[in-house]
Amino acid sequence: NPQRAYAEANGQVVMDVENCDRRIPRNSRNWLTQNSKSGYAGGGYVQVLPNTGASVNSGYISTSPEVVCNVSFTATGSYYVWVRGQGDSGNDDSLHAGIDGTGPASADRINIGSGTSWVWKRDTMDGVPATLVVNTPGFHTIHLWMREDGLKVDKLLLRKSSSSTAPSGLGPAESARIRLWGTDMTAPLISGVAVTDLTPSSATTTWTTNELTWSEIVYGSTATTYS
Repeated sequence: NPQRAYAEANGQVVMDVENCDRRIPRNSRNWLTQNSKSGYAGGGYVQVLPNTGASVNSGYISTSPEVVCNVSFTATGSYYVWVRGQGDSGNDDSLHAGIDGTGPASADRINIGSGTSWVWKRDTMDGVPATLVVNTPGFHTIHLWMREDGLKVDKLLLRKSSSSTAPSGLGPAESARIRLWGTDMTAPLISGVAVTDLTPSSATTTWTTNELTWSEIVYGSTATTYS
């Protein structure tokens, strides 16, 4: 189970993609952390390598290298997908996005465009803004898949605002991470405590909790000392 996630707040979540939670290589390619292209945010950016001119326009969910970002949402609805990226040529400048393991047509074929500078883009190759729909509050996964190898991606921004004004420069700061285990404020119930197999130097203690949890035994020769 995931232990942490980016926290959406006020209809927006920002990810430094090199800090996302999982990368899945496929067909001898992967999203690798790089830092040779200056102007990135955080500790680097990711790039699909090796760059041999490959392109995957369909079936990418199971064939393209993938980045997975854990996100905890409070606000549901449609989010516009902004990507800060850079492509050296027209063969290195597009990707697909998705949610919860799906790649909806509303967010496929996002076109960064070729050039020497980092840019923020949200439009697909169909000429419409890329969008993803969050149907329920809580934990979701956001995915990026390679369309063209060689693409460099620095940051990912999901926001409910429909404004067509792109973020400037590095864009907003990376969103906070929350520990998903920390959202349950109700302590587990402990029952069935039993001590068995007593010897002069050992004992076996067992108990039951009503939910998955971490447990710890504190023991010692007095009530105020333990090992």
